[in-house]
Amino acid sequence: MNTNVTDTNYPAVAVPVLFSADLRRTSMFYSDALGFAVYRESDGLRVRRSQLDLKITLMTNADLMANLSVVFRVDEIGKLHEEYRGRSLPNLGQVKHGICGKPQFSLTDPDGNSLYFVETA
Repeated sequence: MNTNVTDTNYPAVAVPVLFSADLRRTSMFYSDALGFAVYRESDGLRVRRSQLDLKITLMTNADLMANLSVVFRVDEIGKLHEEYRGRSLPNLGQVKHGICGKPQFSLTDPDGNSLYFVETA
């Protein structure tokens, strides 16, 4: 079995999964507030914007939904933050340098999921 994690012959793609108690509300937030394209799937939603890709599944157990987060790597973080600032999003954090030294900001979706956006360069 080959366990070489630097093997570039097989590009790894991971799609984060978050939970929502109300898929309609979540769909509206990601499409209207964040500018993601929203696609219905049999077990929830798929939301995409450029290279950002996220799966959202219905979950009504609040204990299982608590404290989830996802980190998106983005180009031109200042431009994205300015766009979101213009949309008057609640819980939109300021751009600051994170522990990795790269500019980042965060916000929270209606289900309390934390979304972190970090500059790729």
